[in-house]
Amino acid sequence: MLCLAFLGANEAHAGMIVSDQDRALAIRAYGNRLSLQIGCSEKIEGCSWTFRGGQLIDDASGLAIRPAQVGGQGAALVLGRCEGQDASCRWVYSGGQFRNAADRSLSIGVQGGARRGSELILRNDCRPGLPDCSWVIR
Repeated sequence: MLCLAFLGANEAHAGMIVSDQDRALAIRAYGNRLSLQIGCSEKIEGCSWTFRGGQLIDDASGLAIRPAQVGGQGAALVLGRCEGQDASCRWVYSGGQFRNAADRSLSIGVQGGARRGSELILRNDCRPGLPDCSWVIR
């Protein structure tokens, strides 16, 4: 397991992104949709990610995690292209959470609790230790 607190913005690490609450749940991409799923491995398409330059990039498609539209509380997160220095496509990892570089009050979280099928959204109520917003790359 890797502690990302020591990674600089330009360093890269590849692996699965799993829920800190239940490490059997991993972020998986299906098309451009993102949800928590069980049974992921780095060899399964949509389950392996690279954190590089502040972007969370799906190893299979090369697309990054970003808000589906102008972000705010509850905005869906999807895979998409990121142009130039678009801060909404960039994340800062701190305290087990991925905070949006455009608005650090917003973090990657899940809707309805960390369970199989939960979709990824932007949340403004994340705090250290909140399991719906805590992640580990392994």
